Amino acid sequence: MRSNQLKRFLNSDVVGQLNNGLFFEGYVADKAGRASVFDRDSQTPHQIRATQVKWLAKAARYC
Repeated sequence: MRSNQLKRFLNSDVVGQLNNGLFFEGYVADKAGRASVFDRDSQTPHQIRATQVKWLAKAARYC
């Protein structure tokens, strides 16, 4: 996925799949003028490069 494609997910919770087949839950934030994906599955969120992401979808939470 290109980094400019991430802009439509800015400030959103997302779920997605990495190119290696693993799924992740995270969020997209604006960092230094660029949209970046951050993994929320671990204790300390780490950044995921846009080129590692196969697809993203906005996450919805239901009670």
